[in-house]
Amino acid sequence: MSLEVVLFIALALILLAAGITIGRKSSLSLSGSVVQTVPVIEPINFAEPSDKSIQQMMDQLPVTPETVKAYLNVAKTLRQKGQYDQSIMVYQHLFGRANLAKVVNQEIQLHLAQDYYNLGLSNRSESLLMNLVKENSVFRFKAITELVKIYEQQKDWQNCINWGKQFGRKISEQQKKALSHHFCELAEVDIRKRAYASAEGHLAKALSENKQSFRAWLLYARLMLLWDHPKTAMKYLQKAIHANPVFIAEVFSFIDQQDITSFARDVREMIHAISGLEKMPSVMADKLVRDKQLLLSLGRQEINSKVVQLLINQADLTNVPADLAAIIHWADKHLVSHTSHQCSHCGFELNKLEWQCPSCKSWETVADKLDWEAQLSQSHRKVF
Repeated sequence: MSLEVVLFIALALILLAAGITIGRKSSLSLSGSVVQTVPVIEPINFAEPSDKSIQQMMDQLPVTPETVKAYLNVAKTLRQKGQYDQSIMVYQHLFGRANLAKVVNQEIQLHLAQDYYNLGLSNRSESLLMNLVKENSVFRFKAITELVKIYEQQKDWQNCINWGKQFGRKISEQQKKALSHHFCELAEVDIRKRAYASAEGHLAKALSENKQSFRAWLLYARLMLLWDHPKTAMKYLQKAIHANPVFIAEVFSFIDQQDITSFARDVREMIHAISGLEKMPSVMADKLVRDKQLLLSLGRQEINSKVVQLLINQADLTNVPADLAAIIHWADKHLVSHTSHQCSHCGFELNKLEWQCPSCKSWETVADKLDWEAQLSQSHRKVF
């Protein structure tokens, strides 16, 4: 329903309310007959409602169980247009009304908290949401979800976990995945502080929430290397790849950061031996980077553009032959998109991996675009 229609309905209700009170707002004409008077209402700009027009609606339309739906529709449309300051005006006008049902007041409280969050007023939002949880309202789990969003924004991972645990048996798979990442975030903090035992504890909890957590297995591998256990690290990298091969590029990035040449070689051999990975662009690009003569033997028109983007990311142009550098430069100019990663949930594009999408806030939905495509293609072939 458009904002214009919603406000038109609200205006109609204002006029109806005015009509109901006509008997009490009448005056006598010169002839002594009763003349009915209706309040003068300033026209509303339906396309761009101002604070004044919203205030006029609130002044003229009484809040009753019958009119509250019109108010909520106006507020909903305002927030859909991103006009949170005005939707907050409406919700504040409704909030706490004794003549409204408890569940209606709780719904208003939830929406008001969400709009405070949207305007960056996290403290106000947090207070309202906590009250909804304490009241054990029908919106309790929605309130917990919103509280977790606030603490994610603040990077308060322990509070994310504390509130996330309150979902209990009603926790969804997505919420369990988020909880797993919250533990991973704490593990990364521990590793930076060299609190390795604490990091191991947090990673165990991450895997208890999501056994298929690529990130947790990757961090376990990092921890094992710090403890000088390369064989165990390689085993955990294998588990990471099997958990979610779409993040295979992160394994290459990880091993390239290590000083142990033999470890990187052994991991590469392990990766190239895993069936089904040979068509992943990251794997193909890595092979070409290691085998420069193979790349140089390719004609320029034969280069797979899906491989080249990853090749450009991985190749060290200071250490390759001039002809190879020329090929990469040409491919970069003519074939390759300059955003390497994309969120599979909302489509947001960026230039590096983020475990949580900066746009839609989904967890583990951002990956290398080309590896996503290859993985999807393989999945479709398996299904059909």
